Amino acid sequence: MKKKNTKPTPAPTPTPPPAARIPEKENPKTFWTWIIGLLLITIFIYFPALTHELVNWDDDSYIIQNTLIQSFSLEAIIHLFSSFYTGNYHPITLLTYAIEYQLVQAEPLLYHLDNLLLHLGNTLLVFFFFRRFTQNITIGGITALLFTIHPLHVESVAWAAERKDVLYTFFFLGAMYFYERWQENRKPIYYSAILLCFLLSCLSKGMAVVLPAALVTLDFLKGRNILNLKTLIIDKAPIWLMALAFGIIAIIAQEKAIRDEKIFSHLDNIFIGGYGYLQYLWKTVVPIQLSCFYPYPQKTQGLMPWYYYASILSIPLTAGIAWKLRKTHSWITGGWLFFLVTIVMVLQFLPVGAAVYADRYYYLASVGLFYIVAEAFTRIPNSKTQLYSIAGILIVIAYSGLSFQRVKVWENSLTLFSNVIDQYPNASFAYNNIGTYYQNKKEPEKSISWYEKCTQSNPQYDLGFINLTIAYNAIKNFDKAVLSGRRGVELNPNSYDGWASLAFAYDNLKDYAQAAKAYEAAHRLKPEDEIIRLNMANAWRNAGQFEPALQLYQQMLKEKADQPDVLNNLGYTLAQLKRFEEAEQLLLKAQAIKPDLIPIYNNLGYTYAMQGRFADAIKIMEKAIEINPKNPESYNNLGNAYGMQGNNDLAIKYFELSLAADPKFSDAQNNLGIAYLNVKNNDKAVYHFREAAKLGNPNARQFLKNQNINW
Repeated sequence: MKKKNTKPTPAPTPTPPPAARIPEKENPKTFWTWIIGLLLITIFIYFPALTHELVNWDDDSYIIQNTLIQSFSLEAIIHLFSSFYTGNYHPITLLTYAIEYQLVQAEPLLYHLDNLLLHLGNTLLVFFFFRRFTQNITIGGITALLFTIHPLHVESVAWAAERKDVLYTFFFLGAMYFYERWQENRKPIYYSAILLCFLLSCLSKGMAVVLPAALVTLDFLKGRNILNLKTLIIDKAPIWLMALAFGIIAIIAQEKAIRDEKIFSHLDNIFIGGYGYLQYLWKTVVPIQLSCFYPYPQKTQGLMPWYYYASILSIPLTAGIAWKLRKTHSWITGGWLFFLVTIVMVLQFLPVGAAVYADRYYYLASVGLFYIVAEAFTRIPNSKTQLYSIAGILIVIAYSGLSFQRVKVWENSLTLFSNVIDQYPNASFAYNNIGTYYQNKKEPEKSISWYEKCTQSNPQYDLGFINLTIAYNAIKNFDKAVLSGRRGVELNPNSYDGWASLAFAYDNLKDYAQAAKAYEAAHRLKPEDEIIRLNMANAWRNAGQFEPALQLYQQMLKEKADQPDVLNNLGYTLAQLKRFEEAEQLLLKAQAIKPDLIPIYNNLGYTYAMQGRFADAIKIMEKAIEINPKNPESYNNLGNAYGMQGNNDLAIKYFELSLAADPKFSDAQNNLGIAYLNVKNNDKAVYHFREAAKLGNPNARQFLKNQNINW
């Protein structure tokens, strides 16, 4: 007879209760070794960033050109908190810029230093949080070490405009820390600290709204019943409500940034999101081929590359693994859940922006993955600890080296966007931004070369054509400026800069009717720009359309009297209409308001010369030259006055002085041609007419055309 097995069935191993406070007896030497080590390695990696420039990718709009931060009045601060900026609501971030701007204007050192200090603060917060959360200083140290050295974090730290990332993370981690303190000791002070940190985090960047979901993952890791109504909702009710409010604000702010669905369908977005998710996981392990921009894929016959479709499998696969391990390895499931809830909003399932994914979105989310690695390290059998420690040290050295090199990429706009082009040769915006870099360096020829590469790489990129127009205007190649300008406004009829730069080109080609129409289009887009409205009136006048010009001048003076520029141009217009007495009164009034405005003297000289008052004209022009000896128009007008007297020798002298001040002043070239004709020096006359024609002067071109002479 077979014996019965009387051995009792072993009881299931109970889940260990959540750990209490950190043991008091912790080796101070170990603690300070971690602290000092984390600080030193962070400073080593990021110290070169302190010498970097601001780049022309958001640094310009957030800092250099941002009028919101240039005033620190109460009214300006209220405006920061009551408005969206560049599709975001982040007033605390802008407030930090405003404080820095009052101290150093747009000098980059302080902006980079503050980003570095915030990254140091975040690194220490990660260390303190996980040290307390797990009661294991090694887990806290490894998580913080990976956080501070990982190459994907360089973008958030080395990019001044990404202040919102390091700032919201600082307050977000603070909220997590106080949440655990509150769980240990439910004092109202800790809950108040959670709400304050969460509020500041939301005011720094909209992505902070995921905090309540992140806190649920902490509950899971601590073994709390996350399906319990009290744990899930009641305890976190104020936090959920704050998240809802700021979530709505973020959606409203981001409305205009949502990508056009003409190219990618809603189904495409799912696969694009899956691809981004897999890339974050892959680059966690192999952080190479990094870029500040990862473009959307090109479709072939309506389809994206195959790996976009295959990537979606990574989500259910990792979710399935996490679910299976939820009881035996809850630290893996919890770490993955933290990563997921903090990055899901930027996986492009709801398409926002122009990139498939971005290094900066990984900054906070990475903490969950690094925690998994740290937990795994502490669970290595003693027999293999030495081997894994050596492997860990090699990884730390490799990641630190990659981050150090990555920081160098952010040195300036040239290095940053050259790096993009190396990986994505068709990234038209990168060519454009290098062009802008050289344009800001006052190297127009180089900027034109890069803008042309931009438009060649993408003939539909309107900004490339518009910037090319501005660059051609800078070197006074107005013919080419018109060609690129027309293309720019054709691609983007709502571009103020496009119409304004095109109008400027037409104006300098003396095609005043077209200039007036272009100024009018710019004025419709930006009616508050008084300079554009004045230029429009001037263009109508120069086109011989005096009535609309007079109406505009009078309207501007009615809105605000005593504007010297408007008085000056209205006076000149009246002089052209031979209303000399009225013209002189207005010009003298303008002169009394602004006695150093040279165009007033030029127009007074014209008014006097047209009345035959050559002595007065010469006297007033000499006064203009005395005020500004480098103004080419004053010499040109003085030459005209002498020419009208028949004194061609003095006329030639002053036309040449005008060209010495500006060799590309087409009116002076044309007038010099006329003066040489008057003294029967035809060779020199033709030479100067040709030079004027090359610069776009229509009178010179017409003269040469009549003479069958090419230019």
